[in-house]
Amino acid sequence: MARGEINLKCVFLGMLMLLFAGVALGQILYGSLTGTVTDASNAPIPGAKIEVLNVGTGISTSSVTDTRGVYVVNDLQPGTYRVSVASGGFATVVQENVMIEANNARRVDTQLSVAQMNRDR
Repeated sequence: MARGEINLKCVFLGMLMLLFAGVALGQILYGSLTGTVTDASNAPIPGAKIEVLNVGTGISTSSVTDTRGVYVVNDLQPGTYRVSVASGGFATVVQENVMIEANNARRVDTQLSVAQMNRDR
C-alpha cells in the first residue's frame, strides 16, 4: 500500500467519524411536559405551582405558570411521573401515571376548582 493511499483512507475514516458524531449529538434523550392551568370558568391561573415527580427515580422538578397559565418543564428523563398542580385558594390536583417519552412533549392541561373551606369548629 502506498503512503498516499493510507493517508487518504485515514482522512476518509476521520470524516466518517465526524459525520456520525454529529448524528449522535443531535439525539435528544429527554422529554418535556407542558400545559395550561385554568379555573372553572377557563380563566388562566398565573403563578400556579407545578411539581413533577419521577416515581421511578424520586427526582422532582418544579415550575410556575406564566401570566397565561402556561407551564413548561423540560429535560425530563423518560418514565412515569406524578404531576401536582397547586395555587392559593384552589384545591390541589394530582395526576398519576403521566408517561414522558424521549423526544416528545406531553401536554397535561389542568382545571383547578375552588378549595372547600372546612367550617368545623
